[in-house]
Amino acid sequence: MLSRSLFVLLACLPAVAQADTFGSGENAFEIPFVAVGDAGNAADTTGAPNPAGRVDYWYRIGKYEIPEEAIRKANAASEAAGDPLGITLDERGPEKPATRVSWFEAARFVNWLNEDQGAPAAYKFNAADEFELWQPGDAGYNPANPFRNAAARYFLPSIDEWYKAAFYDPTTGGYFDYPTGSDDPPIPVASGTDPGTAVWNQTTGPADVQLAGGESPWGTVGQGGNVWELDESPHTAGIYEPQGSRGIRGNDWASRSDVGAAQAGRLASLPFRSVGDVGFRIATIPEPSSWVLAIASLFGMKRPRRPRSQYQRVRPSHERLEHRRVLATLTVNTAADSVPDDNDGVLTIREAIAYVNGDETPDTGDLAQINGTPGVPGVVDRIIFADSVFDANGEALIELLFPYAPSSDAGLVIEASVEIEAPVGKRVEVSATVTSRR
Repeated sequence: MLSRSLFVLLACLPAVAQADTFGSGENAFEIPFVAVGDAGNAADTTGAPNPAGRVDYWYRIGKYEIPEEAIRKANAASEAAGDPLGITLDERGPEKPATRVSWFEAARFVNWLNEDQGAPAAYKFNAADEFELWQPGDAGYNPANPFRNAAARYFLPSIDEWYKAAFYDPTTGGYFDYPTGSDDPPIPVASGTDPGTAVWNQTTGPADVQLAGGESPWGTVGQGGNVWELDESPHTAGIYEPQGSRGIRGNDWASRSDVGAAQAGRLASLPFRSVGDVGFRIATIPEPSSWVLAIASLFGMKRPRRPRSQYQRVRPSHERLEHRRVLATLTVNTAADSVPDDNDGVLTIREAIAYVNGDETPDTGDLAQINGTPGVPGVVDRIIFADSVFDANGEALIELLFPYAPSSDAGLVIEASVEIEAPVGKRVEVSATVTSRR
């Protein structure tokens, strides 16, 4: 059955990571993730590999490289459970990136994360602990990527998932040259989080993962330095061999060149090799229930939120709020959903929400396509935003997911309406894209 969601993006908020918790007791640890949206974006044709960066689904990726502490706690928890991972790694400190971990060991760590959360393993190892490809008879087999089980929740990021999180600019649909939201090389630093910086050209070891430089457009840290990072994909596109080379990218603290941090900076590494300047981060596709509501941030940086049934209202006590009806039941045409085009006779999602918001009046042709009365709700969800959600310019980018059902070839019927409550004087700007997911 095909289930679909409508993403409604409303304008600019700093990215905040949401952490998933693994293990228990003294072996519990968290991995913070940032969400990456704009599903179905165009690929980049200027980097390596070529093309790269197109991802047809919404996903989350680790905000930071996996730290030593996470591996050590997974090792301890698995040993206590009688099935030890036994992953070897360097010893620099609990928050330093976990290095000298081979691709195979990283894959086993990811499998443990899935097992801990009750999800299927991402990677297939036989009884002799040898890595194998998933086969057509296996549940979760995906012929486009036989390395990864499609039913797994956590996995190593593919080259496209890694590349998009590092370089893609959702505000323009283009790609930056470096993973710091810039076409200029990152400024080398030993540690810190200043924008436009990365940990490279240093004589000391890597920084703590939280202090590995400025953020990418999606809120990731360290994709332009600190340590090289494993990606899931074969180094030669389409050649899926269990013992074949995988890609690594991102540069390291000791590099004297910024080339590794750039779009073209991808190297090869054999999956059994353990190297002292190579680490990794992980990625995940959320469970279906977590697609009901998400909040996004500045320049499209996505921040997932709790499902609607668990949403807690936050009302600032010092300022009166105003109600704004964002969306009533409308029939719209999504094929032309780009920049609003007055007098074209087609009502797009952007124009529909702008009309209901009272920001502009669509042309006569657009008005004729409205199915229902704006301001009269169907099923209403109320979402209240505190002052802290808005940036210094009084803007916020909010991502709301609405289920929809096909109405005709001409458009869609939106089956929900939403009230936005925001402090008086704050500006809500709206744009939208439509995606589908099986």
